[in-house]
Amino acid sequence: MWAYLSLLVTFLLCVKFGTCNKALLAYLSSGQYDKTERPGVGTGKPVELGVDIHFDNFGRIEEMNMEVDVFLYMRYNWKDSRLANFTDKTITFTRGDIEKVWRPDTYCSNARESDLPLEETKTHSMLRIDRNGSIYYSRSVHLVAACLMNLRDFPMDIQNCSITLGSYAYSDVDVLYHWISQKEFSVGSRDMAQFYVLGAQPSTNLEFWPADKTSTKPFDSGSYTTLTAHFQMERRIGYFIIQLYLPCVFLVMLSWVVFWMSPENSADRLTVGITTILTIVFLLGYVNGMLPKVSYPKGVDWYLMTSFFFVFMSLVECVVVDRLLLKRKSQEEKKKKKEQDTEENSLAHDNCAIAVNDMTVKNDDTATIESEKPRSRDSKRSSPKPFEAFTKSSIAPTPEKKPLSYFKRGGTKTAIFHKMCGNMTSEHRLDKTCRFLFPVCYLMYNAVYWFVYLSGISILN
Repeated sequence: MWAYLSLLVTFLLCVKFGTCNKALLAYLSSGQYDKTERPGVGTGKPVELGVDIHFDNFGRIEEMNMEVDVFLYMRYNWKDSRLANFTDKTITFTRGDIEKVWRPDTYCSNARESDLPLEETKTHSMLRIDRNGSIYYSRSVHLVAACLMNLRDFPMDIQNCSITLGSYAYSDVDVLYHWISQKEFSVGSRDMAQFYVLGAQPSTNLEFWPADKTSTKPFDSGSYTTLTAHFQMERRIGYFIIQLYLPCVFLVMLSWVVFWMSPENSADRLTVGITTILTIVFLLGYVNGMLPKVSYPKGVDWYLMTSFFFVFMSLVECVVVDRLLLKRKSQEEKKKKKEQDTEENSLAHDNCAIAVNDMTVKNDDTATIESEKPRSRDSKRSSPKPFEAFTKSSIAPTPEKKPLSYFKRGGTKTAIFHKMCGNMTSEHRLDKTCRFLFPVCYLMYNAVYWFVYLSGISILN
């Protein structure tokens, strides 16, 4: 009875002399207020705890560990009837005085680091108590939350991360969490180095924890209300355009220089191709070194692998041109050797014909001398000339020879083909074709790639 009388006297003095803070602190320290018990513990109704969040800013976002830094302010509203009608104005507590009042044991279930368990003296916090016992509690919170990122569209991806809040000790029978407002959360700073925060939305869930069957006395943990704040972050692509895509495009274009180099410089052509391939491989390893080892290809992987394919095909073209060049030289050497053999045979044939003609002249002279002698009976017959036919054939004009391609491909078509392509060899024709084919194919791939990823079209997801 004397305790209640002293409280009444304290209240009257508080109203008259304005010492409500001290009076309330005296009441909280008197032992009559138990901060370990939730408000309304004997009423059979849970404490309705309203929660609101203001996202101040976001820190580093690490894809390797799939986590995000969040700096926010948590605001609570609840009613403690034990503190009602104690004062006629709002009383504000800070730092250590806040610990004398019951507060919710909120924790973040997907936090890897959190300062929620810290004491009030080690963080920024504030608590206000109204005349009817309504309490407004605010504190700053720093969380490192886990975020399962989907990197299939990297670096043109939009990440959906969240933080889930709830009571660790009290089930929904004792404490019932709910959002103060179902509208979008306020975000202080939306701009980050790599991301832009699109927005943050609330949601409420009910989780049920089954009985602990490993204990000797199984008990039902009950159901817990959890509050989840979802926030979307869109990645900025400017850094990757400058540091990744443009160098990759220039490397692919550099690999096309071999199409304008002479096929005779096979060593220089292969050097350019191998250098560009190694650089593309370095870029691929550098990008994936910053990202987690996921089991699916990312958007940047498709671009780099396709660019690697174009560079590799330019190197293959260099090898093919070198083989064609060696083959053509081998054929020219064989043809030259065959022509030399033909010339030697023709020269031997001409020498033989000259010798035959000399023999014919000598025989004619001998026949003239013998004709002056008296002829016999059989001399009236004309003597045969054995080399006459051969001599005539040797001096007969040869018909005009036409190229072999004329008979194989048709004279008119071959003439038109040579008129269009000139006298280019096969390796020169291949280089000239690749000068047009490679840039056109790469340009078409880039158009399809950027259209698909910038439009958010899912192909392999």
